[in-house]
Amino acid sequence: QSTRAARGNLWAAALLLGAIPFAKLQAAPLAAALGLLLVIQEYVAGRGKNTWLLLGVALIPTLLFTALVTVTGQAEQMLIPYFLQNTLYAQTGRLPLSLVVRQLGEQSVTNGYHALWLAGCAVFCGGAMVFLRRAPDLLRRYALAAAGLLIIALFCILSPGRPYHHYLNLLTLPLTLLTGVALGLGLA
Repeated sequence: QSTRAARGNLWAAALLLGAIPFAKLQAAPLAAALGLLLVIQEYVAGRGKNTWLLLGVALIPTLLFTALVTVTGQAEQMLIPYFLQNTLYAQTGRLPLSLVVRQLGEQSVTNGYHALWLAGCAVFCGGAMVFLRRAPDLLRRYALAAAGLLIIALFCILSPGRPYHHYLNLLTLPLTLLTGVALGLGLA
């Protein structure tokens, strides 16, 4: 669409995306992909000058946090438990991918609400694929972007090699977007 997003909304989005690695380091690739989509949207809309501002605003949480832990003398206490421990966690104790997928699937089926939500998304998204060829270009681009986010979310979920059910929360955004595209295709 050609509507112009308010500059404050763009800055807020960039600021929040830049803070995501401090909330859940595992979601950093998903935040980076969303930031890239935001930059592409601004560039395609002819507002390329906003892209550097968005990148700068997205770096504010990292710069602020780095300055804070450095000034307070907590840099070592931040480096070891947050970055090094997460790196060690991701490299040790990994289960085979097939076992992780199987256990996550079993956990989802035993949780009735989650299973129902996933089934509903599958029905809407599967049904939408039938109409995707006849969809307007804009909806096809949205579907492609949402599918890309889904792939990145799956990578974020499976990369630690552990079947923790709360990792599946990372599916919420891309599956909701895909379901929205599916509904949009049904209305188009």
